Amino acid sequence: MAASGLVGRTGDIDDVAAIWQYDDCQVAIRGSWIYVGFTMSFEAAFEQAVLEYGMHPDPALRVRRVDVSGSEKVALPAKNAYFEELRYFFACCRGQQTNTVCPAESTRASVAMVMLESRRSGKASGSD
Repeated sequence: MAASGLVGRTGDIDDVAAIWQYDDCQVAIRGSWIYVGFTMSFEAAFEQAVLEYGMHPDPALRVRRVDVSGSEKVALPAKNAYFEELRYFFACCRGQQTNTVCPAESTRASVAMVMLESRRSGKASGSD
């Protein structure tokens, strides 16, 4: 794993980038509180296609296949994903539902690992 962080307006690390290396894939993430407004995106590359989701300018999940030019939109449920995420979170907080999606212990461990690595000497871990 390698991670790096930048100190921002809060006086703490406001921007974190990390790379996790697994046996069969690599995951790169970035989380930041330095931007004005909200944006979110992801990209997942597979052998025969790439999945992309982006908020701007047109929130959509798209598939780009290696043997086809352009991309195709994937039909998604009409529900608002952020509303559903908050609804699930509050139901868990109220004890109406068991949190099986993202247990607090897992979240705490992930954030602690990234924050620890990003604080080390101002360098990405593994770059020594």
